[in-house]
Amino acid sequence: MPNKQTDDKVDVMRKKANKRLHLVVWLTLGLFLLVCVGVLGLAYIAHGQIYGNDIVTMFVVGIVCAVAGFGLLYWLLVQGIYSQFNATYKESYVLEILQQNPKFQNIYYSPKAGLPYQTLQRVGIIPMGVQRYFKSEDMLSGSYRNIKFFVSDVVTKKPAYENRIQILFEGQVICLEGFQKRSATNVQVFHKKFPHKKQKGYAIPIQGERWNNIFHVYAEQAQYAQSVLTPKRTEQLITFANAVQTPCAVIFENNRMFLALHTGNSMFDANISQTLSEQKDGIAKGVYGLEKALDIFVDD
Repeated sequence: MPNKQTDDKVDVMRKKANKRLHLVVWLTLGLFLLVCVGVLGLAYIAHGQIYGNDIVTMFVVGIVCAVAGFGLLYWLLVQGIYSQFNATYKESYVLEILQQNPKFQNIYYSPKAGLPYQTLQRVGIIPMGVQRYFKSEDMLSGSYRNIKFFVSDVVTKKPAYENRIQILFEGQVICLEGFQKRSATNVQVFHKKFPHKKQKGYAIPIQGERWNNIFHVYAEQAQYAQSVLTPKRTEQLITFANAVQTPCAVIFENNRMFLALHTGNSMFDANISQTLSEQKDGIAKGVYGLEKALDIFVDD
């Protein structure tokens, strides 16, 4: 494991970023108050008194300026040191801690690598949005028994109204490879709460009340879907959904299974407000979905 000197170095960077964040918060608050005073002062000069509409305008202008000011100050004072801290944190701890997990063999971790846009677009497990907004990083790969696995953070976005950018998916995509049973065509399984489903084929009926309370199934041919989604497999998927408690999607393709977890966060990003000890514990928790997938879907 990284030595005490490494811990001290990383913690110095964390504390520096945290101090700068507090400075940005106080500067933003000061900007908000300054703008509010300025707006009320101008209103008093213009009207000789302050009306209710002036107070509303004060809050609106103050909030807009504060949000814009916070974004600019964060970019100028915090973003650079946080990025440096985050990269050093990942390089120092992630691989070392994950190698201690007995479920993982042949571990490879690259914080800057990820799953290709073209692969996820072909598979169709998540909505892809626009490629220039696509981001995938924190690639973790390895093996467990006879199954190879790949998992990466993925974020997809698209332009929305009023020049805004809409997040379509943010979470992890897992690929388990090496199953003996092959699917002749893609079979899609979507949790009913999974957002922005990209459906291919037709809705396929699957027996079981518990199953139908949780999932929708889509495939080009019903017979293939029903042959892949055996009673054992449907029970595994129900168990998985209950374990992760996160909207998920699953696709069976040939001898591979893709799983998408819409968690809304990254597996391994550092947090400047938490101690290193707390964050090290969080690294192991970051791959909880992968661990449950290996526990549930890899045959004994």
